[in-house]
Amino acid sequence: MTEEPQVVPRIADIYSAIPSMTGKMELEYEGEQIGANRIAKDLIKRAAGEIFEGYFVGIDFAQTVAWFDQGNNLRMADTASADECMLLLESAPDLIDTAL
Repeated sequence: MTEEPQVVPRIADIYSAIPSMTGKMELEYEGEQIGANRIAKDLIKRAAGEIFEGYFVGIDFAQTVAWFDQGNNLRMADTASADECMLLLESAPDLIDTAL
């Protein structure tokens, strides 16, 4: 969509797979009560958390978290290029420097 020479996957891209995930999921009774969509979102959230902790264990994101806690946010369009996303991410203090 962005006509960029390299593909840059985003964690948010995974949510577009929810319909295929829920269509193939075999749900237990408890799962049926909360719904397949919620289970799929919870699985994505848990998986992203596991990967995050594996890469960023012991890194202090306190200043970045405080920035978000003050009501700031980052809104990226699904169609935004990687360069546009980087410009937005650079507005959060220490986010890029800490993550690299």
